[in-house]
Amino acid sequence: MRNCATLALCALCLTGLAFGQAGLGSISGTVVDSADAVVPNANIKVLQLSTNSDRVTVTNESGIFNIPSLVASTYTITIKAPGFKDKTLENLTLNA
Repeated sequence: MRNCATLALCALCLTGLAFGQAGLGSISGTVVDSADAVVPNANIKVLQLSTNSDRVTVTNESGIFNIPSLVASTYTITIKAPGFKDKTLENLTLNA
């Protein structure tokens, strides 16, 4: 039953990419429910713990999201979607 399902984040990628000399990276992934069905339009919030600044996005129709141009730091990701329990992933380190 979708209303009781917990969101899961599959294929979470914390990647450091060479955007010139900037030392930036990205966080991307796919949001699925407990039956491995993709969750479109899920709200994704990525919070940089050292500055308390955040970036937000929404998953596409395939449940995929990408937040580019992030500095190397430690982040918390919160996923919210109607009918699902919120999911929080804490203390994720992005090395750029």
